[in-house]
Amino acid sequence: MAFSYLSNCFAALVQYGRVWPLIIPMIVACNDTSAYVWGMSFGRTKLIALSPNKTMEGFVGGAISTFVFAFILMPYVFRIDYLICPYDKLQVQPFVNLEGG
Repeated sequence: MAFSYLSNCFAALVQYGRVWPLIIPMIVACNDTSAYVWGMSFGRTKLIALSPNKTMEGFVGGAISTFVFAFILMPYVFRIDYLICPYDKLQVQPFVNLEGG
């Protein structure tokens, strides 16, 4: 049920030109930026040898900041009617039996 709802929402977003798909890149940008800021400000413990500039403090700070951004601030963004998926106006029905039986 959830997959069907999400696929229908995506179809509506494409059809009506909503800006909702920008939410995912916004969350990724929040994580990258906050991890950089936390790592540069408080970073002491190296995270992995493969990438020597990554720190544990940046990783944890970025994760916490992303959680705050995504789960606490985003419900306020979805109060804007233009960003909500118009589920009742969907016209795309990919799994409907066309033969009527």
